[in-house]
Amino acid sequence: MTDESQPMRVARPFIASTSENASGGGVSTEHSPFGDVARLTSLLTKDNKPTYVVLRAPRGPRVACARALRTGLVADAFELTRMALRRVRGTWIAAAESVWPGYVLAEPAEGVDLEELGAVGALTPRESALVRRLGGSSHVIQVSQGRIEDGELHVLFGPLAGLEPLVSHIDRHRRLAWLEPERGRRLAVGLEVTSKT
Repeated sequence: MTDESQPMRVARPFIASTSENASGGGVSTEHSPFGDVARLTSLLTKDNKPTYVVLRAPRGPRVACARALRTGLVADAFELTRMALRRVRGTWIAAAESVWPGYVLAEPAEGVDLEELGAVGALTPRESALVRRLGGSSHVIQVSQGRIEDGELHVLFGPLAGLEPLVSHIDRHRRLAWLEPERGRRLAVGLEVTSKT
């Protein structure tokens, strides 16, 4: 339970790129050799679905989603979560955590204005397509598994398979991959790198 008189400190969706959030506070990172923007765009299919809007969730994601759906202004509202590997008493476990604490995503109904929804922003079409592809219908981004061969990332299985060009940094210590679908906007997802040659 949070004290409502205290302001909540939350991470904004698709946080801006900085050396601190990309490197994991000094942890060494690997760089993806890919950088062709045209190839990145072709990896994300044009699904002609509306872009997601970002809604605040000060009282929690369930309350925010229920309120948004009750208005009838959105077709879907959800909290995007990711499975992340965490070390607990010497054992690695997978734990669910919010990708953007304090925010939920919503797919607006046709013809709805963003101001009517009270949206604080919207994802770009490429970011929305990436969220759909990574999270699927469950809106949970699973941990991917891959290896680094000759400096190149090869994802063996998981939602990152085929999206290697979007990976801008890999933090092997924290088991995270930073995706950059748009220049300067990053998203961290789980990635277990099993070997490096």
